[in-house]
Amino acid sequence: MIPIKILNKEKVLKDHWDGLSNFVKKHETSISLWIEQNGLSGILGNEPIKNLICGDFYLLQSIALHVKINNELSFLKTNYETFTRRKSPLYNSEKLVSNIGITVCPYCNRSFIQSVNSQRRTCQLDHFYSKDEYPYLALSFFNLVPCCYACNHQKSTLSIGISPYQDFKTDSLLTFNYIPKDSSFRYPKGEIEIQINAHTNGELNLSTNIIIFGLNELYAYHTDVVKEILLKGEIYSVDYIQSLLAQFPHLFESEEEAIQLVIGNYVLDEDLGKRPLAKLIRDIAIETKLIKR
Repeated sequence: MIPIKILNKEKVLKDHWDGLSNFVKKHETSISLWIEQNGLSGILGNEPIKNLICGDFYLLQSIALHVKINNELSFLKTNYETFTRRKSPLYNSEKLVSNIGITVCPYCNRSFIQSVNSQRRTCQLDHFYSKDEYPYLALSFFNLVPCCYACNHQKSTLSIGISPYQDFKTDSLLTFNYIPKDSSFRYPKGEIEIQINAHTNGELNLSTNIIIFGLNELYAYHTDVVKEILLKGEIYSVDYIQSLLAQFPHLFESEEEAIQLVIGNYVLDEDLGKRPLAKLIRDIAIETKLIKR
C-alpha cells in the first residue's frame, strides 16, 4: 500500500468543507445533539461539526473507537450517495479525487484511477470505516480513500489494518523481493516468484491489507516486470547512470530522474502513487543495485 500525501492540504480541506457545509448546516442541530449525546465535545474541539467532516485520520480513529458502530446520522450516508452522483462543477467526488492528486490506487499500486468524466470513471471512493457501520463518518474527508474498482469491491465493508492516510513510510511496512524457482536461474531463463514482505513498525502492520486485497495473488502475475528490471541491472550500472548525468546535464535535474529513465518508473517515496507498480519496480531496482537504499 502507498501512503497518500496531499499537497496544499489546507486548501483541499477548505474545498471539502465549503463544498459540503451548506448541506451539513441544514442538519446542524441533529449533528450537534449527536456529538453531545456521545460525549464527543472534548474530542472534536471548538468547531465540532467541521472537525467531524475535515478532522485528520487520527481524530476519526478516536471517534470510531469512542462511538463504535451505530446507525445514527444516517442522513450523512444518504447524502454521500448524492455527493458521488453530483454533477455540480463546484464540488463533487471527482473534484475531491482531483484535489488529492493521486493517480494510482493506493491499496494495490497497480491501477490508474483517473476519472475522464462522470460517464467514464476508473476511480471509486472507499470508506475506510464502512459507511454502513459508521454512517456518521460517511462524508468525513479522511475516511474517503480514492481507489480502483477491484480494491473497493474486494474490501467492501471489511476492516483493514492501515489507512493510506496514516503517517508511515512505505519501506518500513512493505517490501518486495524475488526468489528464483531453480538454482540455475539467470535472466531470461528460469522462473521466479515474487515475495511481499510485511514488516511491523510499532503498532502498524500491513498483513491484513495484503490478505484482504489479495496482493500476493495479484503480484504473482508481474514476474515479467521483475525480470525486465533484473535484465536492466545486468546491462546498466551506477557508473552508467552517472555517465548519463555527466553527458546530459541539461536533461536531468537529479540522479533520481536518470534512474527513472532507466527503470521506467518513479524512485522517490512521494512519487510512488503516480504510476502503477512503482513500489515493486523500485524495490527490485534496489536489489539489483540500480538504486541505493
